[in-house]
Amino acid sequence: MTTTPTQARDGLAALRNIVERYLDERAEESHLESAMLRVLRSAGLEPTAGHTVRVANRRYRLDAAFVAQKVALEADGYEFHSSRAAFDRDRERRNQLELAGWLALNVTSRMVYGQPRQLVHSVRHALAERSRSAAAG
Repeated sequence: MTTTPTQARDGLAALRNIVERYLDERAEESHLESAMLRVLRSAGLEPTAGHTVRVANRRYRLDAAFVAQKVALEADGYEFHSSRAAFDRDRERRNQLELAGWLALNVTSRMVYGQPRQLVHSVRHALAERSRSAAAG
């Protein structure tokens, strides 16, 4: 099957559109990630931003992680996780992380901007529980 120059151009235009949309979404999500990191760091917590893990032969970029305790923080903007495909992909990703021993906490804009003290409390609680479990086991 031969591709015509017009088909190739149309295909490249469609691919460019997909990539641009993805980059726009990542830029928007990064605002939430940055705000989440500011809240946590202002409370004396120091997660690693953009930590990459390899799980089940796949690489996953975690928005933030406390690597020693295997606690992952995922900044979830509603508008970027509202399609069926995104929903399914996020659940599969979370399952793989959990099976590999990670505790994955979802962080929403409401938590970051409206309930930052509760967010910090939840993260501290998760870190303490993971540390207790590691010491006991």
